Amino acid sequence: MKSGISLLICCLLFTEAKAQKILEPEELIRMPLYKSIQATRAVNPDSVFRLSLRGKKLKQIPAEVYRFKNLQWLDLSRNRITELNDSIGLLLSLTELNLGYNNLKTLPASIGNLKHLSVLKLHKNLITHLPKETGNLRYLELLEMWDNEIDVFPEEMRECRLLRKLDLRGILMSDEKQHAIQALFPNTKIYFSASCACKE
Repeated sequence: MKSGISLLICCLLFTEAKAQKILEPEELIRMPLYKSIQATRAVNPDSVFRLSLRGKKLKQIPAEVYRFKNLQWLDLSRNRITELNDSIGLLLSLTELNLGYNNLKTLPASIGNLKHLSVLKLHKNLITHLPKETGNLRYLELLEMWDNEIDVFPEEMRECRLLRKLDLRGILMSDEKQHAIQALFPNTKIYFSASCACKE
């Protein structure tokens, strides 16, 4: 029975992947920007490429968001989200995700499903660690994590070879921690605050 369910999930993910329509940035910017779930109800879910739910006092992502299989740009900043469930991994078309100014402490392993993600904004949260599956984000170019509580990254993120900018300002860490992060991302411009004589 379990193998049958696993096969069904694999088939669904394969079908979703085939149905994806990834737009180039110049095409994406011309797509309508929906600013509420209500506004999306009047259109075909497949036509929703950009969605901003910024500052809606959300404690979790509305379930309707997961219907938008072509969603590439999602702004969930300035809410009250404390955790993401595994469903975030269903948004296979995402290229930019903004979760800044929430109350997140980590991300689910399913974040690694977002293979097209190039911009991930996690600033102003309470994040202490990231899952090793973050290393699957091979197209990630920008990672904003300023004002969090993280000072160690999973070794698997060495595979994020396209990462060009990592912002870690506002995070207290020792010289040793800063050197270890720079060694993990040798080709990345990393923004640190001044190092501290922190106790490890």
